Amino acid sequence: EDDPFFELSESIKVYLDKEKPFLKIDFPISDIAMAMKVPQNHVAYCINTIMQTKFSTLKSDLRIDYAAELLSENVNDSFTIEGIAQQSGFKTRASFYSAFKEKIGVTPTEFIAAKKP
Repeated sequence: EDDPFFELSESIKVYLDKEKPFLKIDFPISDIAMAMKVPQNHVAYCINTIMQTKFSTLKSDLRIDYAAELLSENVNDSFTIEGIAQQSGFKTRASFYSAFKEKIGVTPTEFIAAKKP
């Protein structure tokens, strides 16, 4: 918390939570820098050092959390898994499946099955 960039990292989290820019398939770190009006290396420092993660991991985790939320709300009744993957910012079903399984521990299909009464 003594880090002079701590406040910026908090602002980044708020921005990601409110604006959800990670839902765009093409979401580079420069988008955060532009939105925050700060140099890209400051954003990278916040993500790598303060949040202790890589940008690609952060982006993937946010997308998976969003997808899990959609799947939990039974949005899958009106969307296919591919639709949810795309809505969550993933380019392919395969990248969605592997990222989902890695973070959640089960595939999206298994996740849905576990939610059904």
